[in-house]
Amino acid sequence: DWPFTNPTPQVIFGLHLVPMMHVGLVGVNSGSAMASSDRFNITIQGKSTHGAMPHTGLDPIPIASEVVLALQTIPSRQMSAQDPTVVTVGMINGGARYNIIADSVKMEGTVRSLSPTGPATVKSRMDAILKGVTSSYGATYKLDYAEGAPVTYNDPALAASSTAALVAALGQDQVLSPPPQMVAEDFAYYQKRIPGFYFFVGDGNPEKGITAMWHTEYYDMDEDALAVGMRA
Repeated sequence: DWPFTNPTPQVIFGLHLVPMMHVGLVGVNSGSAMASSDRFNITIQGKSTHGAMPHTGLDPIPIASEVVLALQTIPSRQMSAQDPTVVTVGMINGGARYNIIADSVKMEGTVRSLSPTGPATVKSRMDAILKGVTSSYGATYKLDYAEGAPVTYNDPALAASSTAALVAALGQDQVLSPPPQMVAEDFAYYQKRIPGFYFFVGDGNPEKGITAMWHTEYYDMDEDALAVGMRA
């Protein structure tokens, strides 16, 4: 359900802490700021048999290995370098014992893209690769591809006025324009309905040993960033 109907806002803002930027700095982007985020699950079906007699079965592990390598050609060889895209296989699992040919292999991963058409292109190429590789060995596959958050896209006019306000509040030297990031943000769903501006507040400080990335057990923040975020 869409919650913003009474009243309906004209614009919407969001911010995120960034350990890669020193505390005191803010980062702004006009247009694409963060990538879309999709998720995929792949099952490659083979035929289990004794590990000493692989010719009597159909080993899905070397097939899956070829698929993993082939998927990397999608962003590197099948898409424009002007449209940054990432295809990552983050999990792979198959087999039950060291001397048994696996029955199937399952893979799970993510697709990130700064291009609005990137996810559809990746999905199409992924399906073609899976079909080609598995069919050449007589195996089968199943692909489940789920679209996630779209590109975090800052309305250019709103980005320009917001950047001017940040410069006025913090100073010209404190406002940077970092490259767009391949991480994703569900704030993008709001921006599909309302012009939005999403920016970044630095909270890293190497002098204090605060350098760890988001979502790690070592993550910390320099709390001086709180004042910067409030002023922004």
